[in-house]
Amino acid sequence: MNKTPYFIETKEYKRFVEFCQACIKYKYIGICYGLPGVGKTLSAKQYSNWNWVEKQIDYKKSEEIGMNADKKILEAKTIFYTAPAIRATKMTNEIDMIGGKMGMVKSMYRVLQLGAEEKYSTNVYEEIDLIIIDEIDRLKVQHLEQLRDI
Repeated sequence: MNKTPYFIETKEYKRFVEFCQACIKYKYIGICYGLPGVGKTLSAKQYSNWNWVEKQIDYKKSEEIGMNADKKILEAKTIFYTAPAIRATKMTNEIDMIGGKMGMVKSMYRVLQLGAEEKYSTNVYEEIDLIIIDEIDRLKVQHLEQLRDI
Protein backbone atom coordinates (compact mmCIF):
# COMPACT_ATOMS: atom_id res chain seq x y z
CA MET A 1 0.00 0.00 0.00
CA ASN A 2 1.27 3.45 -0.90
CA LYS A 3 1.57 5.72 2.17
CA THR A 4 2.23 8.93 0.23
CA PRO A 5 -0.30 11.53 1.35
CA TYR A 6 -2.24 13.21 -1.41
CA PHE A 7 -4.17 16.43 -1.27
CA ILE A 8 -7.16 16.92 -3.51
CA GLU A 9 -7.76 20.55 -4.43
CA THR A 10 -11.49 20.85 -3.95
CA LYS A 11 -13.70 23.81 -4.76
CA GLU A 12 -13.63 24.73 -1.05
CA TYR A 13 -9.82 24.68 -1.03
CA LYS A 14 -9.73 26.98 -4.06
CA ARG A 15 -12.07 29.35 -2.21
CA PHE A 16 -9.72 29.19 0.78
CA VAL A 17 -6.77 30.12 -1.47
CA GLU A 18 -8.77 33.03 -2.89
CA PHE A 19 -9.59 34.12 0.67
CA CYS A 20 -5.90 34.01 1.67
CA GLN A 21 -4.87 35.98 -1.40
CA ALA A 22 -7.45 38.65 -0.58
CA CYS A 23 -6.12 38.86 3.00
CA ILE A 24 -2.61 39.37 1.63
CA LYS A 25 -3.64 41.90 -0.99
CA TYR A 26 -5.82 44.05 1.24
CA LYS A 27 -3.96 43.41 4.55
CA TYR A 28 -7.11 41.91 6.07
CA ILE A 29 -7.53 39.98 9.26
CA GLY A 30 -9.86 37.29 7.97
CA ILE A 31 -11.64 34.51 9.81
CA CYS A 32 -12.35 31.22 8.10
CA TYR A 33 -14.88 29.18 10.06
CA GLY A 34 -16.88 26.02 9.63
CA LEU A 35 -17.86 22.74 11.19
CA PRO A 36 -15.12 20.52 12.63
CA GLY A 37 -13.64 18.08 10.14
CA VAL A 38 -14.37 19.94 6.92
CA GLY A 39 -10.68 20.57 6.17
CA LYS A 40 -9.84 24.07 7.41
CA THR A 41 -6.59 23.05 9.10
CA LEU A 42 -5.57 20.76 6.26
CA SER A 43 -6.26 23.52 3.72
CA ALA A 44 -4.24 26.03 5.75
CA LYS A 45 -1.27 23.65 6.05
CA GLN A 46 -1.45 22.86 2.33
CA TYR A 47 -1.66 26.54 1.36
CA SER A 48 1.31 27.46 3.56
CA ASN A 49 3.19 24.24 2.68
CA TRP A 50 3.70 24.07 6.44
CA ASN A 51 4.58 20.38 6.74
CA TRP A 52 7.61 21.06 4.53
CA VAL A 53 8.46 24.53 5.96
CA GLU A 54 8.32 23.24 9.53
CA LYS A 55 10.96 20.62 8.69
CA GLN A 56 13.18 23.31 7.13
CA ILE A 57 13.10 25.60 10.17
CA ASP A 58 13.33 22.84 12.79
CA TYR A 59 17.02 22.54 13.49
CA LYS A 60 19.08 21.11 16.33
CA LYS A 61 22.40 22.91 16.02
CA SER A 62 22.97 26.48 14.92
CA GLU A 63 25.71 25.47 12.47
CA GLU A 64 23.20 23.35 10.56
CA ILE A 65 20.98 26.33 9.80
CA GLY A 66 20.56 26.61 6.05
CA MET A 67 22.95 23.72 5.29
CA ASN A 68 20.22 21.24 4.41
CA ALA A 69 17.62 23.78 3.32
CA ASP A 70 15.97 23.58 -0.04
CA LYS A 71 15.79 26.55 -2.44
CA LYS A 72 12.00 26.50 -2.01
CA ILE A 73 12.51 28.00 1.48
CA LEU A 74 13.05 31.35 -0.22
CA GLU A 75 9.47 31.17 -1.52
CA ALA A 76 7.95 30.56 1.93
CA LYS A 77 5.96 33.64 2.88
CA THR A 78 3.28 32.22 5.19
CA ILE A 79 3.45 31.27 8.87
CA PHE A 80 1.06 28.63 10.20
CA TYR A 81 0.48 28.66 13.96
CA THR A 82 -1.92 26.63 16.09
CA ALA A 83 -3.17 28.81 18.93
CA PRO A 84 -2.94 27.21 22.36
CA ALA A 85 -4.80 28.60 25.35
CA ILE A 86 -1.97 30.85 26.60
CA ARG A 87 -1.15 34.45 27.45
CA ALA A 88 -1.19 36.93 24.57
CA THR A 89 2.49 37.87 25.03
CA LYS A 90 3.59 34.23 24.92
CA MET A 91 1.66 33.72 21.68
CA THR A 92 3.32 36.77 20.16
CA ASN A 93 6.75 35.53 21.25
CA GLU A 94 6.14 32.11 19.70
CA ILE A 95 5.01 33.63 16.39
CA ASP A 96 8.03 35.97 16.47
CA MET A 97 10.28 32.94 17.04
CA ILE A 98 8.79 31.10 14.04
CA GLY A 99 9.22 34.19 11.84
CA GLY A 100 12.79 34.61 13.10
CA LYS A 101 13.62 30.97 12.34
CA MET A 102 12.23 31.30 8.82
CA GLY A 103 14.24 34.47 8.23
CA MET A 104 17.40 32.89 9.63
CA VAL A 105 17.11 29.78 7.48
CA LYS A 106 16.46 31.93 4.40
CA SER A 107 19.49 34.13 5.18
CA MET A 108 21.78 31.20 5.82
CA TYR A 109 20.59 29.46 2.67
CA ARG A 110 21.41 32.56 0.65
CA VAL A 111 24.88 32.77 2.23
CA LEU A 112 25.80 29.07 2.25
CA GLN A 113 24.14 27.83 -0.91
CA LEU A 114 23.97 30.88 -3.16
CA GLY A 115 27.09 32.71 -1.96
CA ALA A 116 25.20 35.92 -1.27
CA GLU A 117 26.39 38.53 1.22
CA GLU A 118 25.06 38.31 4.74
CA LYS A 119 22.14 40.61 5.33
CA TYR A 120 20.67 40.88 8.78
CA SER A 121 17.24 42.28 9.51
CA THR A 122 15.56 42.90 12.84
CA ASN A 123 12.11 42.63 11.25
CA VAL A 124 11.15 38.96 11.53
CA TYR A 125 8.12 39.57 9.28
CA GLU A 126 10.04 41.25 6.45
CA GLU A 127 9.42 38.40 4.01
CA ILE A 128 6.14 37.18 5.50
CA ASP A 129 2.91 37.95 3.64
CA LEU A 130 0.42 35.99 5.74
CA ILE A 131 0.10 34.50 9.23
CA ILE A 132 -2.51 31.77 9.55
CA ILE A 133 -3.71 31.11 13.10
CA ASP A 134 -5.48 27.79 13.57
CA GLU A 135 -7.97 27.26 16.41
CA ILE A 136 -8.47 31.01 16.80
CA ASP A 137 -11.60 30.39 18.88
CA ARG A 138 -9.23 29.65 21.80
CA LEU A 139 -8.05 33.26 21.78
CA LYS A 140 -9.33 36.22 23.76
CA VAL A 141 -9.71 39.82 22.62
CA GLN A 142 -6.22 40.79 23.87
CA HIS A 143 -4.75 38.02 21.68
CA LEU A 144 -6.48 39.51 18.65
CA GLU A 145 -5.07 42.93 19.55
CA GLN A 146 -1.58 41.39 19.67
CA LEU A 147 -2.12 39.83 16.24
CA ARG A 148 -3.33 43.15 14.85
CA ASP A 149 -0.14 44.80 16.15
CA ILE A 150 1.95 42.22 14.31
